[in-house]
Amino acid sequence: SDERTETVTLPDPLPVIDIAASDTVVCVDEVINFSTTVTDPNRIRYNWDFGDGNTSTQQNPNHAYGLSGTYTVSLSIEIGNDRCPLDTTISVRVLAPDAVPTADITEGCVPLTVNFTDATTNASVLSTRIWSIDGDSVSNAVNFMHVFDSAKIPQSDFYIVSLTVSDTNGCVVTRAIPVRATHPNPDFSIDSVRLCKAME
Repeated sequence: SDERTETVTLPDPLPVIDIAASDTVVCVDEVINFSTTVTDPNRIRYNWDFGDGNTSTQQNPNHAYGLSGTYTVSLSIEIGNDRCPLDTTISVRVLAPDAVPTADITEGCVPLTVNFTDATTNASVLSTRIWSIDGDSVSNAVNFMHVFDSAKIPQSDFYIVSLTVSDTNGCVVTRAIPVRATHPNPDFSIDSVRLCKAME
């Protein structure tokens, strides 16, 4: 019988992808370093989804979460032009109080009285609370009132009112509200100026 030999070129085997995180239990605003074992920048496209609406196309991206919760981080890689994407996931748990400072007014003429409230959603786990104005601590109460007696120079500048809270896990979060106190601007105009010569 006749025999025929043909050479068949098979594509490279698909890699086994894996992802790692520098930590999978972190505090809010703590940076996590993500990495993957699959490396070939000439052939691979990386598509990270951090589960909070943010994405990255870097090979080894960094990311921080602004709210507590459990997030599923996924990596989809595409190899070459004719391969189906490969996917894998990892879970990240983010701890911390979700600091929510509020103010009943944030702009007005001096003296400007503002009532501030700590509306942190999981306040039951708080261990400390500090309100600061431009870096100076002013209160540790849930609610406090402050009177801004003077405007900044220039008046376009803001006072920065910060709420820093920590919880029983040791996580610390700071959030801020800008407040602008102004002086009333006089409403007048001058249509001409006449100078008189002093009499000798």
